[in-house]
Amino acid sequence: MAGLTLFGPSVQAQSDDTVAPEVVSDTPSDTPSDTPSDAVARVDVLQVSGFVDPILVEAIGEAIDRAEADSSQALILQVNSDATVVDDDVVEDLLVRVANAPIPIGIWVGPSGARFYGTAAQLLAVADVTGMAPGSRVGYIGVPLDPPGLPEGTSVDFGIAEERLRNGSVGLSDARSLNVFKQRVDDEGVPTISNMLQAMNGYEENGVEVVTTKLVVLDDGSTRFDTVSVVRFSKLTLLDQLFHTVASPPVAYLLLLTGLALLVFEFFTAGVGLAGGIGAISTVLAFTGLAVLPTQPWAVVLIGLAMLAFAIDVQVGIPRFWTGVGIVLTIIGSWFLFEPVPGSSMRPSWLALIAGVGGIILTFIV
Repeated sequence: MAGLTLFGPSVQAQSDDTVAPEVVSDTPSDTPSDTPSDAVARVDVLQVSGFVDPILVEAIGEAIDRAEADSSQALILQVNSDATVVDDDVVEDLLVRVANAPIPIGIWVGPSGARFYGTAAQLLAVADVTGMAPGSRVGYIGVPLDPPGLPEGTSVDFGIAEERLRNGSVGLSDARSLNVFKQRVDDEGVPTISNMLQAMNGYEENGVEVVTTKLVVLDDGSTRFDTVSVVRFSKLTLLDQLFHTVASPPVAYLLLLTGLALLVFEFFTAGVGLAGGIGAISTVLAFTGLAVLPTQPWAVVLIGLAMLAFAIDVQVGIPRFWTGVGIVLTIIGSWFLFEPVPGSSMRPSWLALIAGVGGIILTFIV
């Protein structure tokens, strides 16, 4: 049996009774003598988690280039994404990139409970092999795009499923009945990445067949599929992961309130201290995230005015009228900070809202 090679930050490999990969190494530098399946090229897996933003779009392009350069036989995108926060022209370029990839591209929406919402979900129409885990959902694709540069005979066409997918989502049963996926296996869904490897097995492109599993007959006469291809997982780099994380509504929101509050206090103390430095960094990171997300500028202005109102009472050291004004403006700005997108309200969770507003109240009153 071959195994799973971990590339980049370590991840937990999944397995099941059908395909049983074995962990071979935790580095990307395996030599042919290190792997039991010398003649079988590896398969790359990129984890696409969180909103589809410019960082993830770039990571997908780099993963395609890396797979081609390293002679991998296929690339699987493991997707769990609630929304797409890039413009349609960026999605169009990505559709063309995936459709014209020199290696087969598979998309697996998993594990169970995963989502693939937004315009980027149209990638399911141009990828070579697609599947989803039970309990996952896909949809809210919007109007199908028609980018120039797609290969002849390829288009963003979901057939009878298009009406359901435009402004709604479907689970596994509906997706199967509507032929949303090209999963190439008869199983009820594709529950693990190991099953997705089996779904890729036998796919042929440009005269080259993908080989990922083999049928093994056991002593008792039963059969199973064993993985014969090394699988290399990859994630975002630490720096990319940082900026991808700050481009999430709760993180950007809390960084904004924290940064501005610290700057207000630092402004009325002697010198520039630790609080000012942390406040400046938090504010810069917050606006980096807000620039990616569908932020409502007027709500950001309200939060800024709230901080000015707090600053008036901070000067005298006693919470008065302007502190109340600041609290009201903070609540309004927090609630309407982000515009909803199909499939997601984009509003920070109740926990984040309570932490943000509650923290501001405690900071400027207590």
